Amino acid sequence: MNGLYLTVDGVVGTEPRRAIVNGQPLLSFRMVANERRYDNVTQSWIDLHSSWLSVSCFRAIARNAAASIKKGDRVIVHGRMRIKDYVSADGERRTSVDVEASSLGHDLRFGTSLFEPMRAAENVDDRLREHADVLLKELAELPEESVEDLITQRASLPGEPVPERGPESSPFDGDDDPEENDLVEDRAQSVRGAHD
Repeated sequence: MNGLYLTVDGVVGTEPRRAIVNGQPLLSFRMVANERRYDNVTQSWIDLHSSWLSVSCFRAIARNAAASIKKGDRVIVHGRMRIKDYVSADGERRTSVDVEASSLGHDLRFGTSLFEPMRAAENVDDRLREHADVLLKELAELPEESVEDLITQRASLPGEPVPERGPESSPFDGDDDPEENDLVEDRAQSVRGAHD
């Protein structure tokens, strides 16, 4: 590992922001680390200096941190540090400190945390193939039924009358209702008249 690595503890100072960069998840936030010392006169800890830095998390750390880290959380970050000089919009020269996190977690000196292991990444294509194989196997085990058998089974459900058909009848044969036939003929004539 080349570069300057550091470990810093502090407080998440902004709401973490999520993004996708080159198809990979990215999570970034600002954190503040306070330099403190014990004051013998006041018999208490006092803050001497606050240092702000930007933290960037990629891939698995970004996914896990998005579900775990919030503004105000006390965290410990370990990663590669980069110092950047830039000119602000008002023309001032400034320096920023960025850390690309390789490890990130809650600081358990200040609270508790519940660890949940990450599930192995699933290959969606493999999962779809498995489901397709199961369905094909189930279909192969089903008895092949004729259309006539399926219509008879449907008609024999509770509340459904079973159609009576002779050996020459078709499932589409039905009793001709003279009133319905007259109604259909009247509609057909009115449609023809509207187009003439």
